[in-house]
Amino acid sequence: MHEFAIGNGKPFDPTSRFCNAVSNVICSVVFGRRFEYHDLEFTTLLHLVEDSIAHVNVELFLIIAPFLAKIPFFPKGGLPSFMQLRLKLKDIVNLHRDTYDEENMRDFIDVYLKDLKMKTEQGVDTYLSDDELVAVVHNIFNAGTETTSTTLRWALLYMLKYPDVQKRVQEEIDSVVGRDRLPKLSDKPNLPYTVAVIHEIQRFASILFMVSPRYNRSQVEFRGFTIPKGTHVISNVYSVTRDPSVWDEPDVFKPERFLDGDGQVKKIPQQIVFGAGKRVCLGEQLARMELFIFYTHLMHRFSFKKPTDTEILNTQPKPGGVLTPYPYDICAIAR
Repeated sequence: MHEFAIGNGKPFDPTSRFCNAVSNVICSVVFGRRFEYHDLEFTTLLHLVEDSIAHVNVELFLIIAPFLAKIPFFPKGGLPSFMQLRLKLKDIVNLHRDTYDEENMRDFIDVYLKDLKMKTEQGVDTYLSDDELVAVVHNIFNAGTETTSTTLRWALLYMLKYPDVQKRVQEEIDSVVGRDRLPKLSDKPNLPYTVAVIHEIQRFASILFMVSPRYNRSQVEFRGFTIPKGTHVISNVYSVTRDPSVWDEPDVFKPERFLDGDGQVKKIPQQIVFGAGKRVCLGEQLARMELFIFYTHLMHRFSFKKPTDTEILNTQPKPGGVLTPYPYDICAIAR
């Protein structure tokens, strides 16, 4: 909140503020520590995340067809950043191993190391390994930082474009929470319209328009097509979240679509922003909590307006592995 307040209502780009705050949540869970925003190690990690995410489509192609990397003209995109990030995270994992204390579990890495040690000593077959730990940490840090911060950037952009929605959210929060404290997770059941807005932000932005590839374990017949066993399958999230047979006026921002006749939040199965099937996003629950806390705190503390010299808001997504908004400035007015 302090990082938004120091602007004193003057225009600023919220991108770095969101990246710093969201990434530090992930760092606390995975690394057992948070960083100062200007820490060199921290800023380097964030830069590598941003660059590798921007080229994630290249990485997906190479996962499916590794031979493409041998083609001279095939774009290598963010692979150098991807590998640099992996190496830096490997250093953090190795430091944890060197300072590991079974009686003092500091974070996710320590818990993983403990489980790996126990299974190794018991001679139990397990997929857990040192390399797998680095890969898991990489996935959590990479995905957990960019996706949530990007969703929050879309959230504020939509609040600029739809001020009536912003006003209604603030009125609901004020009536339930009051002005003497910040919203808590326990308030969530009593803030149905606010939750519906968050759902609509996620649907409307569809930042992960395709999810990571899966493969089918047996042959599948689907709509007249035969999908052989072991075929890589990628879910087209954007298509599902824009399907006119499911969503009334899918290209219109309508939070009410997530409310039932009693004004309570309803579940819509086609809202697959965290993926489809059994293997949905590992960090879904953490992301939902982060989005609710960050969004409601911002709506409680500030009103957001576009700068006076901004006539048209660009709500078209920037092409890339994650659909991000183009850079924009915002004015945060203390309430």
